[in-house]
Amino acid sequence: MPITTGITRQSKTSMGKVTVVLVVVLVVVIVVVVVVVVVVVVVVVVVVVVVVKVVVKEKEVVVVRVVV
Repeated sequence: MPITTGITRQSKTSMGKVTVVLVVVLVVVIVVVVVVVVVVVVVVVVVVVVVVKVVVKEKEVVVVRVVV
């Protein structure tokens, strides 16, 4: 009996360690995904803003040329 209880305890603790490791890995993966998504969104917003500014400047230049 003591041997089996020792085995079950060991298996439970190892399972507990495995679950803890899995939870930590999941949290790390979620954090990494969130950071990547935020970075991508920021980059996209910056690119869109720059493109819009460039397009607006080109339109202004074109309008000025047409007027002149």
